[in-house]
Amino acid sequence: GTEGSAGAWTHGGTLDDWEIGAPAVLSVDPPLTTENGLSIAGTDLTGDGFYNPGEWAWFLSPPYPMPDDAMYDSVAVEVFKCLQNAPNDDAFIQVAFSDTETPPDPASPLWTNVREYYGVGEEIWDFEAIDLTAQFQAAWALGRAFYFMRFVESSGPFGERGGWNLDNIQFFAR
Repeated sequence: GTEGSAGAWTHGGTLDDWEIGAPAVLSVDPPLTTENGLSIAGTDLTGDGFYNPGEWAWFLSPPYPMPDDAMYDSVAVEVFKCLQNAPNDDAFIQVAFSDTETPPDPASPLWTNVREYYGVGEEIWDFEAIDLTAQFQAAWALGRAFYFMRFVESSGPFGERGGWNLDNIQFFAR
């Protein structure tokens, strides 16, 4: 669960409703499984369970030091998630690289989509692995020292659902 995370994750954006905790509205959000701990990260876990209309909010990792490019030839992230968006709403997983422990500005073009979800409405928790090798190879070539992950919820004016439910975010390099 999120209780064992490395470093402090932060959140922000327009109409931000990201929270860490247990889902309180199980008619909207999925119940926790044996893979979850006591809490998860998600959009509006404790209010009515629905993300906001017109929301553009993000959940941001702490800075992670870049793995040594001489030791690894591939990098991936695995996410345990259940994404419940309306057909007119989007979600993204993004990565950015920096020379410092300060993440790029939220609107910076340095944020790269590594996974895009358009109108995805999942019903169950599942693991998803995403290859980040190309992004890391470019960052190694530029000599970047840190990387960040960001999960974005982007909603339209109507039809909101449960949104992001995240846990067990793990990076792998080999």
